[in-house]
Amino acid sequence: MKLKFTLFILLIIPSLAGIAYGHTVDSVGEYRVEIGWMNEPVVSGETNAIEFFVSPLEPGLQLEDQVFENGIAGLKKTVKIKLIYKDESITLPLSPDHNIPGKYYAFVNLTISGFYQAN
Repeated sequence: MKLKFTLFILLIIPSLAGIAYGHTVDSVGEYRVEIGWMNEPVVSGETNAIEFFVSPLEPGLQLEDQVFENGIAGLKKTVKIKLIYKDESITLPLSPDHNIPGKYYAFVNLTISGFYQAN
């Protein structure tokens, strides 16, 4: 009986781990911002996009308890994303998601594998 229970636990625990969610959440002033890759893992040579979400911070909640809701629309012309690789950088324009206010994309085709920083 103990062997069956142990085997059951060993089969269930890995399924609870799930897939890592690589988006980063932070606050800027009174706004919650979230940034991450549209398609993960990122593959060089394939078009991908940086996803950018902006919504108001909820008063009284810790940042880790905040969720994206009531997104801020109309930031296409005022917010840009700068993608940095080593000593090179490129400024990417934002394209709004037409179905979700406050969700934006900055499309890019990475040709070199490595560590990229988005500002």
